[in-house]
This record gives sequence, structure tokens and C-alpha cells, in this order.
Amino acid sequence: MFLSFVLITGLLFAFYNKSFLAEAFNENQSNQIYFEKVEKKIYDQKFTEEILRALEAKGYNPEGIVGYIITSPDNQVVSIYFNKLNKLDNEMEKDIQEIVDAVSTSNGLNSFVVDIQKTESV
Repeated sequence: MFLSFVLITGLLFAFYNKSFLAEAFNENQSNQIYFEKVEKKIYDQKFTEEILRALEAKGYNPEGIVGYIITSPDNQVVSIYFNKLNKLDNEMEKDIQEIVDAVSTSNGLNSFVVDIQKTESV
């Protein structure tokens, strides 16, 4: 009886771990495919330049330095650096986020969380 319990528990554990590992592998593979798609759009379609031009068209002065952190389709961040940004308020943050969202959508990408950075003037 005890041996049957151990055997059944062991089989359930092995099945669960196999399913978990397969799901994790499939998710990682999907994220890698998405990452390659995003990377191609960023470099081949000049995504960064589109963001910078759209910001400039709205009167912002981006420094031209942009960084990306992409860990999954639902977790991506774009850091944009500004050198002439005296005061950053919620309205400006929202406006910049909407600009980046519009450029992302027009390029078939998910939304990015926008991280606004100020550079120091020398």
C-alpha cells in the first residue's frame, strides 16, 4: 500500500514537472520569437527614429539616447533621455506615453512602459 502511494506520488510529480517544464520551454520560445520580431522592427524599421521624430513634432527635445528592456510581450520598457526638460509633470508623462503607444501600435508592437530620464547639461 505504501509502495503504491509512493509510486503514484512519484508519477504525479514527474508528470507535473514534465508539464511545467514543457510550458516554461514553450513560453520561453514564444518570448524569444517575439523578442526577435521586436528587435527587427527596432533596427530595420527605424522604430527609435520614429519615436524621436514624433516627440520632436510635439515640441519635446529628446537627447537621442533610447534604451530598451524587453523580457516578454507584456513586459517591455523604453527609456528616453531628455536634456532640456525643466519640469516633468504627470501631464507630460502621459503625453509622452501616448506618443510612444501610438508609434508602437503603428508598428504592430505591444505597448512599452516609458521611463523618462533627464540628462545633466555640462
